[in-house]
Amino acid sequence: PYSGGPAIVIATKDIDFGEPAVRKKLYKIYVTYKGDGGSITENYRINGTPTDYDFDAGFADPGAVWTKLELKPSTSAANSIYSCQLILTGTAGTDFEINDITFIYRTKGIK
Repeated sequence: PYSGGPAIVIATKDIDFGEPAVRKKLYKIYVTYKGDGGSITENYRINGTPTDYDFDAGFADPGAVWTKLELKPSTSAANSIYSCQLILTGTAGTDFEINDITFIYRTKGIK
């Protein structure tokens, strides 16, 4: 029997922030959560491609306290995007909950 908690795959839609033809810079993604997320892998994809990119930090186990996780892209791929998708995979504790996901970005000027 499996004892590590439920396997999860959480993926947002490919978000273009209402402006699909405008380049953007993704600064960070905030995830407000509680419970054991220590075995979750956090990745993002850009522009509808299947390539996974990493973040500098990840989930932990803050217990029953709502905690804001700041996910910063670890590569420069996030500096010039048209759309972005957050993907969370792995196993989570039975007490794991997500309350909110916030993307921090800005549009880039035309060259």
